Amino acid sequence: MTDLSYVKKIAVIIFGAALGAYFIALLFIVPINRSDRETNLIPSPSVSDTEKIIPNRVMELKVKKNDTIFSMLSSFHVSPDRINEVVSASRGVYDLRKIMAGTDVKIFLNGSEFKGIRLDIDDSSYIVVEENKKRFLSRKEQIPYETRTKVASGRISKSLYEDAVSVGLPPEVIMNLADVFAWEIDFATEIQEGDNFNVLYEMKYLEGKPVKNGRILAAQFKNNGRLYHAVYFTDKNGKGGYYGMEGKSLAKQFLKSPLNYRRISSYFSRNRFHPILKTYRPHHGIDYSAPKGTPVAAVGDGRVDFIGWKTGYGKFIVIRHNNVYSTAYGHLSGFAKVLKRGTTIKQGQVIGYVGSTGISTGPHLHYEFRKNGSFANPLKIDALPTAPVKPGYMAAFKEVKDEMMSKLSESILVAAQKNHVYQD
Repeated sequence: MTDLSYVKKIAVIIFGAALGAYFIALLFIVPINRSDRETNLIPSPSVSDTEKIIPNRVMELKVKKNDTIFSMLSSFHVSPDRINEVVSASRGVYDLRKIMAGTDVKIFLNGSEFKGIRLDIDDSSYIVVEENKKRFLSRKEQIPYETRTKVASGRISKSLYEDAVSVGLPPEVIMNLADVFAWEIDFATEIQEGDNFNVLYEMKYLEGKPVKNGRILAAQFKNNGRLYHAVYFTDKNGKGGYYGMEGKSLAKQFLKSPLNYRRISSYFSRNRFHPILKTYRPHHGIDYSAPKGTPVAAVGDGRVDFIGWKTGYGKFIVIRHNNVYSTAYGHLSGFAKVLKRGTTIKQGQVIGYVGSTGISTGPHLHYEFRKNGSFANPLKIDALPTAPVKPGYMAAFKEVKDEMMSKLSESILVAAQKNHVYQD
């Protein structure tokens, strides 16, 4: 009996130990109900004893509306003094007080102790502020994209947009293609069934996944039997642009349009019926229909001549490009930051955002072009081309042109065999 009793006791002890181990294991495998992601699965941030045995963690989150750097770091029990140290350390690189909703953020922790923060500044760089020898230091880093080239080829049967999307060309690249050839081809009126295109472009990858489009490197567009070419070339001074086969610039003194994504809702007219005022009056510009908040770009270099509210136009900007030309942008929802009268503007720089301020039936951009103070039809401006490739760079340009065109030509057949999109 003694031996049997002893065996029973041993069995009870083993069973109790196994049961206890089972419940302890459950504590570590139950999922955490959190909206933010972290690199280690732990029971709960509130269990301080458990956190102490985890030496390093990275919390990944996204800035929400009304979040501030203070509210975000306070949620990780960072003191106001430490937060101010972080903000001060970042000022030479980026002002953390101006973080925007939607920004990706990483919080670095050692156990439960805050050690640093990383957040994206734009789509190509980020800032890191981390503790080093009891003080915070900041640095700016480039996002480590992997750049790959892709080719898309297609034939027009409906429209450039629909047919390009059908062969896998991203919408942003389609709009860039239209901008590259904007002064050569009128994509609103001249595109015909049977036209075709071939585009060599960059795609940016991060951790093996495509995350953003790069620039167009080379393109061909056959319109009404005529073949157009474009090659992107950067000289030794860092100046880049699109050029034809002989090195002539495809860019002009002015952009064809101040919007990338556009639909003309009202053309220039000397006698248009105004939908709100119910009278016939001149319409000295073009109205581009676009969603509220769409960025508006300056069509050329210049200086801000007027910025503010103007009757009828609402929020309004006038840019003087030189002694002859000026452009105006009306019904804006807002202006780009730090703009004021006299501010120097570069072609393509965002100056404001589409809105419906002033006398307006809905979100759109009213765009005017003025020559010697008189209104002119923006669609009929004979804009001067920008400078061609300089003679000293022609050899380098020819090398790039031959390489890009060879790669484009060789890839066209492969693109057709692989659902119209070929990846290098």
